[in-house]
Amino acid sequence: NEDAQRPGAGNKQNKTMENSSETHSPRRYKSSVVSNFIARRGSNDFDNTKRNMLLAVLIDDALKEKGWNKKQLAEAMHKNPSEVTKWLSGIHNFTSETLYLIESYLDVKLFIVPSMT
Repeated sequence: NEDAQRPGAGNKQNKTMENSSETHSPRRYKSSVVSNFIARRGSNDFDNTKRNMLLAVLIDDALKEKGWNKKQLAEAMHKNPSEVTKWLSGIHNFTSETLYLIESYLDVKLFIVPSMT
């Protein structure tokens, strides 16, 4: 029997998650490196992250409204689909030029610049 020759075959301790009836709740992860990183970040950093995530949501909503997927936007803008994926990740640091282009292709306003008059 091939199963009997495999290492660990027949060992009751080698259970797969499918066979296990036990459920485990996630444990809290504590790291001094992560804690120090978060402590060094100012509220401005968190505000920037929130804004970038909001932009990603607005872009995603505009894609859905237009009936496009990421690949279609990438093709229309002559970009790689991976770049659009970065935009929708919520952590991309947009240039104003990129935002203007996205606005024009998706026919959406992502931000308003006050007029000079």
